[in-house]
Amino acid sequence: MRWAWIMLAVLGLAWLSFLCQEGEWPAIPADFSAYWGGAKLALAGEAGRAYSGAGFDDFLGELHEAQPRGGLRFPYPPSMFLLLWPLGLLPFAAAWAAFLIPGMAAFFLIARRLTDPVTAAGMTFAIGGPIHSIQMGQNGFYVAALLIGGLLMLQRSKPVAGIAIGVLAIKPHLAVVAIFALLAWREWKALGWAIATVLALSLLSAIVFGPNIWVDFLRGSFAFAGEVVSSKDTLVMGMHQTFIALLLRNLDPNLALIVHAAIAVIALVLCFQVKGRELSIVAVAATTFIVTPYAYLYDTAVLVLACALVISVDRRLSLVLAIVISVTGLWFFTLINVVTFVALAMLLLAWFKSKSGQRREPEFVQTAEAK
Repeated sequence: MRWAWIMLAVLGLAWLSFLCQEGEWPAIPADFSAYWGGAKLALAGEAGRAYSGAGFDDFLGELHEAQPRGGLRFPYPPSMFLLLWPLGLLPFAAAWAAFLIPGMAAFFLIARRLTDPVTAAGMTFAIGGPIHSIQMGQNGFYVAALLIGGLLMLQRSKPVAGIAIGVLAIKPHLAVVAIFALLAWREWKALGWAIATVLALSLLSAIVFGPNIWVDFLRGSFAFAGEVVSSKDTLVMGMHQTFIALLLRNLDPNLALIVHAAIAVIALVLCFQVKGRELSIVAVAATTFIVTPYAYLYDTAVLVLACALVISVDRRLSLVLAIVISVTGLWFFTLINVVTFVALAMLLLAWFKSKSGQRREPEFVQTAEAK
């Protein structure tokens, strides 16, 4: 059902076209401005300013010679500067393209390996996470490639798999379930490489930008966390694609956290009952969006790439999966948080498919046991 994914791409591109005609895309300052601005500060030896909150907003406004948008933050660890700094050498539009294209290419190549070129192309521009990543200049393609691609590499190269998960830790809330997966699957070598990658990037960033950069990061992170928690209206109005955002509509924050934690534990238990290499990775991807307390629509490019994994197991599910992903696109028109339900549906699909097919343990788990 390749046509279904092409239709999602048509809808995604139509959405961008509509925004262009309305003069709303690209919006400047955009989300990508945080990466570009952070890169410029890193080159100028002032990386710590990226964690200054409202001060960073003012800096981006000056950089674009525009009114500060407000709310743009750089919530990433200092190791992120090591990956972004070349962007600061380029003009804004060129930097945007240089940032997006490699991520899109990696996403497409992984999808192509699992499906066919037409489906892979449709997934790359599908309405939902992929097109939102393009619209905002966000990192959804990279997150998807590192998470799905990294876990797929466990069968071929455990060091490469570990390095990919270690780099993913620049967004630690989206790497947690993958780390748990390495533990559950007893992938000690890959886990060691992941930890070594995190430590190496952290140490190198401290050497390059000075140890105080981590003090600035921690101070900025606590302030940013306070902003997120205090912005309940933003959480419940659908900007955050998490269970905690749904629960806060009707529950006290403390009770919402308890319920969310319980849901996360149940999801993790189901996740690690899934058998089979492809389906177990799908379960990890879906569980990530059930467990995390912080996610946006662009992050859900991970779920689109997970669909390619399911299709590689059973092509008959392609149309169903395209319909499921199309539901995430409703957010553009309604701002309703549907991602958590899509993630839950994909976890249950992987679990039931695993049970009904009596699939074996993932091949990388078998290899670990043999050793």
